Amino acid sequence: MGQIPGLAVKTGQCRKTGYFLQMNLRIAVASVLHRKPAPTLFFAAVIGMMTVLASGCACPGKSRPVNLKVMTYNIRIGAGGGPWPGDPSQMNLEPPAGVIEAHCPDIAGLQEVDQHRQRSGLMNQPAMLADRLKMNVAFAEAYTVRTSSPHDEKYGVACLSRFPIGPHTRFPLFKPDYSKSHPEYPDYFSEQRVLLHVPVQVGKRQVHVFVTHLGLTPDQREQQVRQIAEITSRYTGPKLLMGDFNAQPDEPVMKLLQTSFGDVLTVTGATAEERKSYPGGLQPETAIDYIFVSPEFRVRSARVMRDATLASDHNPVIAELELR
Repeated sequence: MGQIPGLAVKTGQCRKTGYFLQMNLRIAVASVLHRKPAPTLFFAAVIGMMTVLASGCACPGKSRPVNLKVMTYNIRIGAGGGPWPGDPSQMNLEPPAGVIEAHCPDIAGLQEVDQHRQRSGLMNQPAMLADRLKMNVAFAEAYTVRTSSPHDEKYGVACLSRFPIGPHTRFPLFKPDYSKSHPEYPDYFSEQRVLLHVPVQVGKRQVHVFVTHLGLTPDQREQQVRQIAEITSRYTGPKLLMGDFNAQPDEPVMKLLQTSFGDVLTVTGATAEERKSYPGGLQPETAIDYIFVSPEFRVRSARVMRDATLASDHNPVIAELELR
């Protein structure tokens, strides 16, 4: 696959404006000379046109707004949106990779990503997606399964970026123990969860990208969200927080994030029906996938892309943003 097209930035506008203003200045000066005006009027005309020329071109040191497209997508380790495949050889990353490629995000947060796991055919999924999509990648395991093979098995979240990325950080989140309080819960209700932080260099600006996948019960999500609010507050500058939160928009703890972030689907006025993202396909039933942005971003559009191909059991959420 070829390189994903680069971000279009209009770099020639200042030079073009300056060219026409210089031409206008020459015409005005020639006109003044032809009329042989008094020296005072001549210099007034020249100074006036020079002032317009200077004001028509943006200062080189002033950063311009940058448009970004971002996505959050639970890819279900390539298992698709149907019944769970019993054979590891049936795991296929191409369908979710195709969805990502079709929408061409600049930054994508992914959940349910495997690395060297038996259940998904020992694929190094972060590396494979980065190579397939020609993007940079960072991965943080939620948990590790120790093995005697050269690679331990890992499962977690990832961030893909067309822009350069810096060293990433893994933050383990609260892990409940329901063995005594709720012995009826399956083991995965107590699964370790994680927050991934990736510094992304967007032109001259550093954007702090956070990707997560929260637990399946309200009590653990409350503690996990409080942790995320505290961790993200340590960083200054533009921030993106995205992931599968396993929580409805009206869950009380979700309001905690709205003190520092804007929910892109709320900002754009998406209806309760429009924001449903799970299960994947044309008739999702619940809204549990989110993109949150800090005030440095203006939300131009946001939507849930309903995927008829069932590349995963989640539909991706996509937002078009302006970094101011």
